[in-house]
Amino acid sequence: MEIVICDDDKTIHDTIKSYLEQYSEENTLEKINIHCYEDSYELLKSYLDNKNSSVDIIFMDIELTNDINGIDVVKILQEKFNNIIIFFVTSYISYAPETFRVGAFQLLNKPINKYDFDNDFGRALKAYMEMHDNIVINWQGCTNVIELKDIIFIEANRRHLFIHTKKNIFECKGKLSDYEEKLKLKGFVLTHQSFLVNMKFIKSINIADIQMKDESTVFLSKHKRKDVLKQFAKFMIKG
Repeated sequence: MEIVICDDDKTIHDTIKSYLEQYSEENTLEKINIHCYEDSYELLKSYLDNKNSSVDIIFMDIELTNDINGIDVVKILQEKFNNIIIFFVTSYISYAPETFRVGAFQLLNKPINKYDFDNDFGRALKAYMEMHDNIVINWQGCTNVIELKDIIFIEANRRHLFIHTKKNIFECKGKLSDYEEKLKLKGFVLTHQSFLVNMKFIKSINIADIQMKDESTVFLSKHKRKDVLKQFAKFMIKG
């Protein structure tokens, strides 16, 4: 897990890093990597120029000493990295509306209270684990671990499954029913006997098909349309 701290006050760095290390030790977390920056331009240069880097959770100061604030920094990072869990750190509660418009997970007030921090970070970890839930498939001697958040839809064809993701299509033997029960609790819906769809990628629902955000199209059977519309409405309300 890659965690970034960006604040031009080193005491804030030290406080958050200390809280993270204590939480990790007390809860026996798997290894976490903490990267600290005092300068937002240094942060952007480091992550935008490095194709192999990633950001899972960020603690971002809003009022920085240079001419770009923390909210704008986060907007830039979001163009490259999906699903960043964002903590904004500030002494000014007036920023709250703007922070939530960019998808802030939590607004931390300075000075940071350890009890509140532990509770908020615990919630963030739960969200992280849900986003990084995965399935494991085997095909022709290869094992692939595929994160659910990357799956657009799963297609069944003659005892084979084709798992369509943002970048690849993975093949394996199996039936949709092997995955339907687990994935319907994770935002997926069966639109046809041959298609299990991740609702977060739905662009539009038509009479007999569904347009996905990657411009692919999946079938929508007549007798499932009503239930799909109902499930999609519930999904959108939950956000």
